[in-house]
Amino acid sequence: MDDSPICTKRIKLADPADKAEDRATDVQSQDESDGKSVVFKQHPALEDQGKHEIEVLDKDYESAISWKTCTKNPGHFDFIPTAKFSQENLPEKFRDEDIYQFIKSWALLTVRLVTTFVSRDRTEKSPFFSSRGTYFPRTGTGKVTDVYHFDDEDTPCPCQECASSKTPAKIWKAIWIMTAMHVVFDDTEVESTTVDFFYEDEESKSDIVKLKGLRVVDFNLDGDWCKFECATHDLDFAQRIEDALSPMMDLGEKIQEKFEDDDDLNMAVIASHPHGCAKCITVGKWSDVRKFEKKNDNVRWTTYSYTTATCKGSSGAPVWILGTDRRHMYAYYSHVHSEGGDPTTGEPNKSGAGDVLKTWEI
Repeated sequence: MDDSPICTKRIKLADPADKAEDRATDVQSQDESDGKSVVFKQHPALEDQGKHEIEVLDKDYESAISWKTCTKNPGHFDFIPTAKFSQENLPEKFRDEDIYQFIKSWALLTVRLVTTFVSRDRTEKSPFFSSRGTYFPRTGTGKVTDVYHFDDEDTPCPCQECASSKTPAKIWKAIWIMTAMHVVFDDTEVESTTVDFFYEDEESKSDIVKLKGLRVVDFNLDGDWCKFECATHDLDFAQRIEDALSPMMDLGEKIQEKFEDDDDLNMAVIASHPHGCAKCITVGKWSDVRKFEKKNDNVRWTTYSYTTATCKGSSGAPVWILGTDRRHMYAYYSHVHSEGGDPTTGEPNKSGAGDVLKTWEI
């Protein structure tokens, strides 16, 4: 796939209060498109995130450079723009209309996250521990999981616009986003996070809707996931989100029924914003599944390893697993991308903890 349509323009991410470029180091890479050498600044925090895949950029630099100089997936041939994704991109066994429609709706709910602040409360094992209390722009991925309706006179819309208005909207929607906890750690980071919806095409950004994060609503540090809340009183926009959510449970049940007797299910699909660029879908296989224990819980948790391509910026992306251990095809706490592997050595990518089976009996 030619990389030019995906990420070729400047992307102004943020204007951090801390001048991160003063602490950055020069890195020289070859731009294969014209053979010229590209020099850009590498933020020191890049060395402080282990195998996680947050894209860290300085305020005057652009995602297009990271896309072009990527060494993990040169050319990004496995990254399919959502507008170009078709059943032909799926393994032949899974070229099914319900699977295709599920992935299209699921991908539409995937969002880009741009965060600027690093919480002072990040733990020592968390990425960016040494950068606590500083500001620098970084990008990850998340996905809408829930939408809640409010029309209570005593609970006005808490969005940024309404918070400073004498007449805040009385009818509004709360939208919950799931991502990796290493992407957005706590309320202080959520408040510095911008959520970009419908960033499907680098050439046409008029459809993008931006919301600010408000608060964390649920999290699991060991499982590396969190959910946080945004708010909007743009009911047409919220309806578009709900229209994408509404068929997923039904489609999941249809897929489960079709494949419930198949003992050879193996597919892992990811929708993400690689390098903070327009949304792409990647398809691969999972290679390992492990149980993740959480005491006093009524959910059976698992983590997966997979060959599905990821890059910087894919951290927190939703991972859709079809496998023999999968008891349902739509998870309330879906797996999110946590760690990047090394394609040159065969080391797989890994998810955080997700639910496989809810056992509601306490």
